[in-house]
Amino acid sequence: FDSQSTVKECATIFALSTMISSVQVYNIAQNIQEDDLQHLQFFTEYGRLAMEGNEAKPFQHLHFLVRDWQNPYEYEYGEKGGKMLLQNRLENQNYHHKEHRQIREAIRSCFERIGCFLLPYPGKHVATNQKFEGHFADIDEDFKEHVKHFVPLLLSPQNLVVKEIQGKKITGEELVGYFKAYIEIYKGDKIPEPVTVLEATAKVNNLAAVDKAKKMYAVKMEAVCQQYVEPDALTDIHHRMKNTTIEDFNSVIKMGGSKFSKAYEEQLRTDLDGRLRYYTKLNASNQGLLSKWSPTILKVLRVGGSITEATVAGIGASTALAEAGVVIGAGLGASAAAVAAPIVVGAAGGAGCYMLLKKVSVRFMT
Repeated sequence: FDSQSTVKECATIFALSTMISSVQVYNIAQNIQEDDLQHLQFFTEYGRLAMEGNEAKPFQHLHFLVRDWQNPYEYEYGEKGGKMLLQNRLENQNYHHKEHRQIREAIRSCFERIGCFLLPYPGKHVATNQKFEGHFADIDEDFKEHVKHFVPLLLSPQNLVVKEIQGKKITGEELVGYFKAYIEIYKGDKIPEPVTVLEATAKVNNLAAVDKAKKMYAVKMEAVCQQYVEPDALTDIHHRMKNTTIEDFNSVIKMGGSKFSKAYEEQLRTDLDGRLRYYTKLNASNQGLLSKWSPTILKVLRVGGSITEATVAGIGASTALAEAGVVIGAGLGASAAAVAAPIVVGAAGGAGCYMLLKKVSVRFMT
C-alpha cells in the first residue's frame, strides 16, 4: 500500500499472497492502525462465507510485523511486546463502532493463529543516507538483534506449515491450480467480490478431489490388468472400483457443499466410464500375448507356493526357458540360480492357474 499503486493493485497483491500462503506477514509501519485492520475486511468476509457449514478456518497464520516501532517504553520490542500490542488492538472496546467490533471478531475467527512482532528503527544511516547499499555494518545493532529473533519465528522447521485449504494439505500441483484460478478472477478491471473468489476456490478444490479419485481408480485397475481377465469380469470389477471411488470422493470434505460438488461427482462418473474402454483394450492385448505362449510353458511354469518364485524340476527346462525367452548362465550345478523374466506363473492350491507378471524370480533345481 503506497502512494503510487492503485487500490485495485494493492488489493490484488494482498489477496493473492493471503489466498496462496500458509503464513501471511502483514508489514506495517510504526503502529497497527484502524485502517490496517480494515484492509483485512475482504478476507474476513471471504472467511465468513467459507466457514458456513464448515468448522475449518479458511486461513492459517497471520503475522503483523510492525517496523519502526517508536514506543518500546509502552510495549517492548520483539514478540512479547507484539503480543501485548496485538491483544490491545484486537480487543473490543465500548467506544468501538459495531463495524469495528465485527472486523475484530472476524479476524480472530478466520485465522488459526495470529501473531505480532515489533521491530525497532534500523538506524539513521539506513533511512537517510542515499548511498546506503544494504551493508550489514551500517544497520543498528538493536535492529539486527531483533531480526535474528524474528526470522526463526517464520522459518524454523517447527514453524513452517504446509498450505491447507478446507483443512487439507495442498500439493504443489494443486497450488498451481489455485493460483491460476485466482489470477483469472483478479485480472479484470474491478476487485472481485468475496463470493466470486470463494466459488473459484471451491471449483479448484473439487477438481483436485476428482483428479485424486481418478488416480486412485487408475492404480487399482492397472493392478487388475496385470493379467488377462474375462471381459464380463473386468466390467464387473470396473463397476465395483467406480462405486468405491465415488464413495471415497463423497467422503472428502470439499468446498461449496454437496450441492456444488454434485456436478463434479457426475463428471467423475463419466470420466471413469470412459477409462473402462482403455482397460478393455489393455486387457485384450494381454489375451493376445498369452495366446502366443505354448502349453509347455504354461505347464512348466506352475507355482506351488509363491507367485514370485517358480520351481522347475527336470521337465525339459532348457526347452521351456528358451521358448520363454530366458537366458541361463552355465554351471548351475547343484546350486540354484535366480533370474528375472516376463513369464506366466500362478498358484491356486496346486490346481495351477496362470497370471501375467512383469517380473518373477525363477529357481531351477538340478
